[in-house]
Amino acid sequence: MIEIPELFDKSTLKSIDNTIKYLLKGFEATGLDVPFEMINLATEYFGGFAGWLAEFGRTLIQEYNTSGKLPPTRGAIRENLPKCQKTNISGNIKTD
Repeated sequence: MIEIPELFDKSTLKSIDNTIKYLLKGFEATGLDVPFEMINLATEYFGGFAGWLAEFGRTLIQEYNTSGKLPPTRGAIRENLPKCQKTNISGNIKTD
């Protein structure tokens, strides 16, 4: 079973580059090979909010641990959007 590492304590990452690095480092730490297209789309939807990105990563890891494969990208994003939208006080999350 893949463990979920604690990597960052910042609530918001300041740039897309940092957001991508955050996800890449997290998946690297777990040994999970996630396609860059999936990471790129997640950053487009969740922006630089570390909590939302961590929740997205947790979803992927749980699906992998359960089924042995990654979920479809849009399915993983759709699963996490409702939780993120509830805390979207700044209006920064993409909703379409």
